[in-house]
Amino acid sequence: MTFLRTLDGLTNQALFNDVDIIFYTEGGDVSYSVDEVSSGIHNDFAIDQIFWINVLEKHRLEQKYKILPIGSKSTLLQIANLIAGCSIQNVGVAMDTDYDDLYERKIQSPYILYTYGYSWENDVFDFSTLEHYIAENTLNTTQRLKALDVLKEIIENYIDGCISLDKFNLLYANKRKKKIHYRRFEKSGESGKN
Repeated sequence: MTFLRTLDGLTNQALFNDVDIIFYTEGGDVSYSVDEVSSGIHNDFAIDQIFWINVLEKHRLEQKYKILPIGSKSTLLQIANLIAGCSIQNVGVAMDTDYDDLYERKIQSPYILYTYGYSWENDVFDFSTLEHYIAENTLNTTQRLKALDVLKEIIENYIDGCISLDKFNLLYANKRKKKIHYRRFEKSGESGKN
């Protein structure tokens, strides 16, 4: 009986909030369970919420909507599975991709939105955004060019570090049942000693 009340509770949240659809997102101070969310409990604010409001405004969603942050991705995934299984209506989920692409775990539905990059921060803070910020806030051309060179170097070093981390994560994922030893990956792409 609780399960049916939870489904009805999630479906009816749009009605209670006077919108066509409720989008749940990550973020906020507290992570709530599906049962708590179905009874209308959510965080009042999260930065993730601002990101998704801007995404939906940019794409001019015609339906009246509200975005409510509910904390952890684990609760969002439970709701996303209910959406994909057509168990609930008037509900959407907007969440970070994390490694869902890599592990082929994305849940398919027009009501389930994912970030393009690992997280919304990766979508917002790309090189062109930072380049524009530097250009708009640096009067001196020489300073601007130096700042852009430093930014490029920082990003290249960061990407090199991420590639090494991704290689380690892939190695770990492929051999998770075996004991793994830390492996240092060099910039050239060759692995070091165990």
